[in-house]
Amino acid sequence: MVIAASGLAVYAATGDRTTIAGTATTVSATAAAPTSTPRRTPRPTPAPPPPAPMVATEDLERLLIDDAALSELVGVSLAPDFAPVNTTMSIEATDNPQCRGALTVAAEPAYGESRWMAIRRQTSRNRDTKRSLVQAVVSYPSAQAATAYVEAQARTWRICDGQIISFDPDTNPLPIRIHSVRFDDTGLSAVATSETQGSNCFRELRSVANVVIDTAACNPATVAAAEGADDAERVAAMIAERIPG
Repeated sequence: MVIAASGLAVYAATGDRTTIAGTATTVSATAAAPTSTPRRTPRPTPAPPPPAPMVATEDLERLLIDDAALSELVGVSLAPDFAPVNTTMSIEATDNPQCRGALTVAAEPAYGESRWMAIRRQTSRNRDTKRSLVQAVVSYPSAQAATAYVEAQARTWRICDGQIISFDPDTNPLPIRIHSVRFDDTGLSAVATSETQGSNCFRELRSVANVVIDTAACNPATVAAAEGADDAERVAAMIAERIPG
């Protein structure tokens, strides 16, 4: 309790009001009620992103580019080697199976036990000009598995960069030099050069959704290197555009 003298101004805090008293007054100071901190409403947990689209086995063949489009791409008429398309891996023998993936499309030693599910591949060629395009699509149980395969091949191709690998080493060896390996955001690429045949095969490997896209453009050495590399990359890009999502 506080006693205020007459004639003096007394300021008494009563809650949130201020009172001025001109006479002797008894003023009670009332303590302000404690304020409580409001509880924060927890933010809702963001929904997980939708799963990546999956390409089913029965849809793989539709991803391949038809011969009319391929012929327009390279400027010569191409015809398919397989009818219907091939559903198996390539199994040619080499003296270094580890590097087979950098040499040819859909090489069985390269895919090995990588948990691939199904494959569709096709070779289209012009026998007069000795130009060919090879394309394959290989499905995996998930997008992560497809990406992991490409990343694993990138490590292997770098090891093989600069090496000479021989096809059919026991009976009719054909030496092929692997070089110009590159791995970036667009995919994995390399060049396989045969001095004996005077030819270059430009390789391209990438993944989209649960599919690995595996392509090659093979040309005589007289065809500009930039043109061959561009053909392999463009075929891979055309296939990628057909994959949902």
